[in-house]
Amino acid sequence: TSAAISHSKLATPALLPKAWISLTATCTAGTCSAVDNSVATSVAFVSTGVYTVAFPTRGDANYGALVTAYGNLLINCGVTARAATTATVTCVTGTTGAVVNGAFTFLLLDT
Repeated sequence: TSAAISHSKLATPALLPKAWISLTATCTAGTCSAVDNSVATSVAFVSTGVYTVAFPTRGDANYGALVTAYGNLLINCGVTARAATTATVTCVTGTTGAVVNGAFTFLLLDT
C-alpha cells in the first residue's frame, strides 16, 4: 500500500554520517589537535579563522556538512568551500562578522 511505501521511505535516511572531527581548543598554527574523530583525517590552520578539514575522497563535492562552534557562544563556524577530499571551515563573530579563530565540530553527511 502507499502507506507502507511512505513509511519505508521515511525509515531510510538519504544522508548518513560519513566522517567527523572535533576540536575543543582554538588552533592558531599548523595541524590542529583533534580530541576525537572518525574517518576525517586532519584539520589544518590556513589563516585567522580559516581551517581545512581533510577526509578520504568522496568522489565529488556533493555532500552535506554540519559545523558547530565549540565553547564560545559568540562565534559561528560554517563550511565556506567543499572539494572531494577537503572542506574549508571559516569562523566569525556573531556580533561583527569578523573572522576569528575558533574551535568546532565538523560532520560530513553523504549517501
